[in-house]
Amino acid sequence: TSARALVESVCKLILDAQDITYDAGQDVNKLYRHAARTLKLGASDHDQQVFKQILTGCASAIEGFASVRNSLGDAHGQGANPVAPAPRHGG
Repeated sequence: TSARALVESVCKLILDAQDITYDAGQDVNKLYRHAARTLKLGASDHDQQVFKQILTGCASAIEGFASVRNSLGDAHGQGANPVAPAPRHGG
């Protein structure tokens, strides 16, 4: 949850600094793509494969943060048998 919130905050700061409007409720994946395009850090902004690979990996990590937050984070209610992340997930 903290990693996702950090990425979301950084993306919003980038967009704010560029005076670009965005939907405050937009999911973190869309915010990241919007900020990455603004900084020309999208995989499609580069021709060299090594940069495409790195930037695609960054986008995948952001998607992973969002998925972990949705399935294991504290932002959603839990039922009778909550699933909690193990300490190794934080490191």
